[in-house]
Amino acid sequence: GIYSPTVEILGLPWNLDVKKVLSTPSLGVFLYHRISDSDIWSIDVSAEFILINTDEVKNIQKKFDRPVTFNHKTSVQGFSDFCEWKNVLDEQK
Repeated sequence: GIYSPTVEILGLPWNLDVKKVLSTPSLGVFLYHRISDSDIWSIDVSAEFILINTDEVKNIQKKFDRPVTFNHKTSVQGFSDFCEWKNVLDEQK
């Protein structure tokens, strides 16, 4: 996948990972909390992901229906089916 530069929010480092999911095929978008100084930690996160279309066609967006928990065992959350891969390449969508 392609990782974004690290962004610090509330003192915590976060990255996005965007990749083609071959099994579906679709665009996957994932939020990562990659670094922690502690072995035991937990944080509840709300997030919305928006794929902004360069033309004035409808943007594609998804958000967590409820806060998701990141912790020392689960440091990634997201959507493996953010949108169909063919829609990423279709200039009409």
